[in-house]
Amino acid sequence: MSEEALQLHIDGHEVTTRAGTTILQAARAAGIDIPRLCHLPGRADSPRPCLLCLVEVDGAQVRACCTPAAAGMRVETATHTAGCIGMFLEFLGVNAP
Repeated sequence: MSEEALQLHIDGHEVTTRAGTTILQAARAAGIDIPRLCHLPGRADSPRPCLLCLVEVDGAQVRACCTPAAAGMRVETATHTAGCIGMFLEFLGVNAP
């Protein structure tokens, strides 16, 4: 992994990270929570994506867990898609046995 530092913006916050990190890793290091199930602390990463970490980058929806952070990137986590994901999680919680 390269040691080159880069800056990106996540929800308007300037975040400094190293080249080779994902958006999810950069957000977590900066204290910004992005919902996820496949990358839970204390568990091995799931080989299947849960799709809960969808974020918006330049109007496109991407998975934060596998999209590399890039210099100047503008990431939004509080979009319509994120709202839908939150409603889905709430639905699962309400309807769980």
